[in-house]
Amino acid sequence: MARIKMFPISQIDADRKVKLIGADRLSLPGGDDYACGHCDYTILIAFDPRALPGDPALQCRNCEEFSLLPRSREGRRKQG
Repeated sequence: MARIKMFPISQIDADRKVKLIGADRLSLPGGDDYACGHCDYTILIAFDPRALPGDPALQCRNCEEFSLLPRSREGRRKQG
């Protein structure tokens, strides 16, 4: 299990996404830990990002900023 920092995004970019507001340490067995891209607070514990449909923006409960899972950033890079 690794600890991965998510990709920080602005409020404007988050407004274009489906949002998970106030994500509070979601946990599912079999994955990595994911930290807020802004404040480094661990939001997802032992989480498999394939469990979330689409490309949601996750709001940190600690700093209230939004971040994307790393798969989101890679997908955008391939498209553009």
